[in-house]
Amino acid sequence: MLKQSEAIHLNPLPHKVPVKGFEKACVDLTLVQNELDMHIFSSLIKMFGFQRKFEDGKTTHLIVFGEDYERSKKLQHIKSFKRKPMVVSMDWLFDCMETAALVDGCDPKYAVETQ
Repeated sequence: MLKQSEAIHLNPLPHKVPVKGFEKACVDLTLVQNELDMHIFSSLIKMFGFQRKFEDGKTTHLIVFGEDYERSKKLQHIKSFKRKPMVVSMDWLFDCMETAALVDGCDPKYAVETQ
């Protein structure tokens, strides 16, 4: 069962969107559980003003939604990128949306240990 605290996509938007400055971040998603969640989060990313692309030199943040890291082709693929994106948990995305600011992805609370 989905908890209210985990349902940011069902709550009123906390800020006017798109958020100024979010266009500086180019994000992509990995390990999203199902097509509905992928559609919801893809729409939220677009609505909040993030760019979305998975490409070497373009992607700034890879947002990880699960823990089955071996299953993620994108986590494997970024190993070959010359300019690797920051790998962050979905909490990073939620905090950015809630604060209307690009929060520091280096904060340990957003760390994803893929090794």
